[in-house]
Amino acid sequence: MNLRNRLAATLGMTEAEYKSMNNGINIVFGAVLGVVLTKTENLSASDFMFVLATSAVAVSQILMLGMDERRLQSALSAAAAIAILPPMLESLDIPPITKLQPTLIVWTAMVLLTELAPRKVPPETTAKQETPQ
Repeated sequence: MNLRNRLAATLGMTEAEYKSMNNGINIVFGAVLGVVLTKTENLSASDFMFVLATSAVAVSQILMLGMDERRLQSALSAAAAIAILPPMLESLDIPPITKLQPTLIVWTAMVLLTELAPRKVPPETTAKQETPQ
């Protein structure tokens, strides 16, 4: 058994722990985002729709981090979507939503930490890797 597999076996999350971690992060940050977006109650309907749509793009990119095999591409897409939010809102004279960008940044960081954390290798996978062919 190589070092990576030994570390994963000792310190790694099980698949159930990984799913629980992702679900918990998404529930917490979804709720926080809801609270943050309450600051948009005085926006016109069209401005609110724009904020909602751009936030949805950023959130979908964050969620892709945990589901897509191309994690680097998803991370870059999420970073770009989050980075352009304030200038886009400003260009349309939408008042700043000061907690929106920090919320999305921390959400992204938590998902990345979960993705980079070691995971336990299922026993049948380990056995297949060690069997010479």
